[in-house]
Amino acid sequence: MAGLTSNEQQTWRWPARFLQGERFEGVLTRSVLGQAQRVERVHRFEEIERVSTPLGSFDAWRVATTDTGAGQTARGHQWVSEELGLIRLEQDSPAGRLTLELIVTET
Repeated sequence: MAGLTSNEQQTWRWPARFLQGERFEGVLTRSVLGQAQRVERVHRFEEIERVSTPLGSFDAWRVATTDTGAGQTARGHQWVSEELGLIRLEQDSPAGRLTLELIVTET
């Protein structure tokens, strides 16, 4: 997202075990274009599926997300591996689509 300058506070914690249908939520405070935003996020574990990224393919939990804040709602999915963490994120909002994923970088 253009203008996203910091993640100042994240108050949700991922559960130790992932279970289908489990739901958890929390609050994220961030600064966008110099304006503080408070975003409430709800996560819900859907199922394990194969997801491909430039780094490779992984079996990961598909987690539905809904963010509400600043008068807007954004919905998306995260693919999360219990061993590796975040593999891919896709989120649609009025500002457009955000996609993050693991990539291969040259060192």
